[in-house]
Order: sequence, then structure tokens, then C-alpha cells
Amino acid sequence: QFCGELPRGAPVAVLLAGSAHAFNRTHCGLANRVIAPFTRLGHRVVVFAADENGDDAAMVPALERMRKDYPNVDFVIAPSSDESSDQSQSSHGAVSTTPDQCVASVEHRFRHMNLGPGSIYAESHQTAAVAQARWLESNLGESSNELKLPGRDAVHASDEKLGAHRKRVVHYMRRLHARKRANDARLKWEKERKESNGKNVGGGSTSSMDKFVWIVYARPDVAFADEVPAERACLPPGGRRVHVPWFHSRGGANDRFMMGPPEGASEYLN
Repeated sequence: QFCGELPRGAPVAVLLAGSAHAFNRTHCGLANRVIAPFTRLGHRVVVFAADENGDDAAMVPALERMRKDYPNVDFVIAPSSDESSDQSQSSHGAVSTTPDQCVASVEHRFRHMNLGPGSIYAESHQTAAVAQARWLESNLGESSNELKLPGRDAVHASDEKLGAHRKRVVHYMRRLHARKRANDARLKWEKERKESNGKNVGGGSTSSMDKFVWIVYARPDVAFADEVPAERACLPPGGRRVHVPWFHSRGGANDRFMMGPPEGASEYLN
């Protein structure tokens, strides 16, 4: 009773950030179980896609296959890292941080803290024993009995074997970077739409069609077994609420899937 209904026909944004390779296998589920429930309710859906490895063009074939079944859905490929960096410099006077710079910052803080398996480099749901086994498999060379651990032994930036867990950190940073690019594309879409409509009406007024009323974040490597309950989507007072799955959460944080009003989504995506 304290939740307001989504305006009929108002646009819904789907942020698709992750592996284009995985998306080629999961795009049907995303279309039928995430996008379709909103289109049936009359909402316009716009998908903002970004590949975590920067190969955004690899997203296009699967997006085009989705368009055949849902011709009213729009697709926007997020600007590349270089374009986003140029826009950030021109509008804010600052240089956009890259995933590699983020990882380098993490390593700088933890390099001399004697951290090995079970540390920040280990996935939070793994036990130390599992982490240790993976390190042994990945880092124990055939011609050497010396085990190199990240942080403690990887003292050179050019070292090619910083460990499997460092790769996971790099991978996660790239995924977050792709998510940011997709969200930046959404914000750019809203800004351009607002400016265009403002010029057409000769003023600065806005409508519910200028801004997304509902934001969905989806990872291409997540398969959807059921439809999202789009009919239950509602706008709580203040909008500071998002919905995430119950599985694979880390202290309440979940990066597998999210949907909610723009206010809550902005905090989640920040």
C-alpha cells in the first residue's frame, strides 16, 4: 500500500554487462524471462550492453537475434573505455580509472602484507583449503618446487605468474568497469532525451518518458529459470530499494542480478 505503480509505458533500462561469449548461450533466457515480462505490461525496454573484455561488437549478433522476437526493444552498445575516458575528462576534468589501475592499487596495498591463500585474493565463499589447492595447481611449476603466492612473492610488476586469484580480481574489476560503462550509457541516453524533448516543447520540463523508471542489471553468465515478477515492480517512497537474488550474496551484496527504481539503482551501481 506504500508502493506506487510504475507509470504505464514508461521506459525500463536493462544493463547487460559481462561476457559476450556467455551471452551467446543465455540471450534467449534474458529475452523471454527478463525483457518480455516488461514489454507485456507496455513498457519500452532499452538494453545497454558492454563486454567485460572490451569486445562490445561480439554482443551484437545475440542482440540482433533478440530483436527478431522483440522488435520494439532498443539496444545501445556502451561507448568504449577510451570514449568514456574522453567524456570524463571533458566533463569533469578527471581521467577515468581503468580496471588494471584498480588492480594495481589493490596490489600496492596488499603486496607487503604477507597475504596468500584465503586472503583478499581468494573468493569469499571458498575455504582456505580449496584456495590452497587451487594455488598449488596453478602455481607449482613442473621444473620447480617453489610455490609463488600473490602479495608475498610477486614483487615484480612484470611477473607473469601472479596467481589464479589475482586473475579473479582482474576479472571482477573488468566486470565492474563494464557495468559502469553500461550505466554511463544509460545516463547519457536520459540526458540526450531530456535535452531533445526540452527543445521540442521550448522549455526545461521533463516527463516520465525522459527517464527510466526501473533499472535492471543482468550478467550474461547468469541463466534465468523463471520470469522476473515485473507485475510486482513498484516505486517505494524515496526509491531507495533494490531487489537482488537470495543466492551467492556476500553480506547482503549481490552482483548477479539487480532491479529497482533509479534512486536505489544509483546507489547500488555507484
